[in-house]
Amino acid sequence: MDPLEAQSRAIIAAALIIRGAVEVPLIPTGGHRLPDAAGMRLRDLTDYLYRLLTINDPPEPDETSVTVTVQE
Repeated sequence: MDPLEAQSRAIIAAALIIRGAVEVPLIPTGGHRLPDAAGMRLRDLTDYLYRLLTINDPPEPDETSVTVTVQE
C-alpha cells in the first residue's frame, strides 16, 4: 500500500466514524489483538468504498453488495 492509498483509506474510515455509519472500534491493549466486530465492519466498508472510488466502471449493485446509509 502506497502512502496515497493509506491516506485515502484513513480519510474514508474517519468519515465513516464521524458520520456515525459505524461504531468506533476498540483499541487493543497490552499487545493482544482480539477480533472486534466494529473494527472488522469499518475495515470492510473502508475497503468497499475505496474500491468503489478508485475503479473506472463501478459494478452493478446486487444482493451481496454493501449498502452505506448516511444520516443527516
